[in-house]
Amino acid sequence: MVGKIDVLIIGRGGGSIEDLWAFNEEIVVRAVAESRIPTISAVGHEIDFVLTDFAADERAPTPTAAAQRVVPDRQELLDKLRQLEIRLRQAVRNRLRQCREQLWRLSERRCFTDPLSLLGDFRQELDRVSIQIDALAQRQISLKRWKLLELSSRLAHCSPQAQLVRWRERLHRYNEALQTAVGLALNKCRRKLELMAGKLEALSPFAVLQRGYALVRDPITGKVLMRVGHFAVGQRAEVLLADGKLDVTVNEVMSNDEASDRATQ
Repeated sequence: MVGKIDVLIIGRGGGSIEDLWAFNEEIVVRAVAESRIPTISAVGHEIDFVLTDFAADERAPTPTAAAQRVVPDRQELLDKLRQLEIRLRQAVRNRLRQCREQLWRLSERRCFTDPLSLLGDFRQELDRVSIQIDALAQRQISLKRWKLLELSSRLAHCSPQAQLVRWRERLHRYNEALQTAVGLALNKCRRKLELMAGKLEALSPFAVLQRGYALVRDPITGKVLMRVGHFAVGQRAEVLLADGKLDVTVNEVMSNDEASDRATQ
């Protein structure tokens, strides 16, 4: 049917929702949506809506309105064409008038009436830019000259001879400071050593021997024996004195309590 029918109108007059329900069926809606022919849905009155209204290419409020859209009034079309022609002619005349006015305004500009005067402005601008360039160049040359003098001074200051003199002076000062610091450190260490030697001498058990005390120790292990429980009868012991030592044998072992009891008897 494609090519034989220009447009397809799907419609019927008003009715109840039950009368219009066929246009809500899925098979009808799908057929309208898949139609290759342009479709207009015109079901019921203007207030009625069915699913084919949304599936069709266009919706008309009534079947009569759909027919009017498909076959419009020829006189109305001619009247619209004449109105569009009048508007188009008026728009073209307005555009031409605007273009003429714009051309006239452009022709009155200085660049068209006196083009040579523009060269004078460019010459003045060129002179101004040339003066600025010369001033900038002179300033740059002065800056570069000052930078060169500064670098020359720094280079002379950083010469090997000057560096060697400064390092010799610095080394001499460091040497004097080091000698002073070493001397102070040696004196401090010497005083500390003497103090520690005095304390060590005072705490030495051999210094105690000079005051009349004796030191008893095991002759084999060298362990100092300080209590009665460390001795047994017949045991050998070594007694250290201030000027020598004694090799003794224990004949009797007696505690302080036993000694006190024997003294009171």
